[in-house]
Amino acid sequence: MSESAIMREIMLALGRRPDVRIWRRNVGLAVPVGRREPVRFGLPGQADLSGIVGPEGWVLEVEAKAPRGRLSDAQRAWGAMIESLGGIWIVARSAEEAVGALDAALAARRGS
Repeated sequence: MSESAIMREIMLALGRRPDVRIWRRNVGLAVPVGRREPVRFGLPGQADLSGIVGPEGWVLEVEAKAPRGRLSDAQRAWGAMIESLGGIWIVARSAEEAVGALDAALAARRGS
């Protein structure tokens, strides 16, 4: 399964939850119509998906990876930054893995 397909499945699975709001974040370079200069968007290393988990309002970042996909140094640094500031950072290769990791993170934070 491609990384894009995995990402879509993760968005659908987490988006069904009443305690999660999640959206796609892009990183790249584009040349707008009528311009010569490219425009960069996003931040290097940021996760594919970003969201909020409530009612606590914790930041949620999910990096979707294909079965053989590897994290870049920038992605590892992004994840470390999110976690150091109290957010939840998940690397998932399937929707089931993302849901399980989120459930585990919430149980640990909520003491249940």
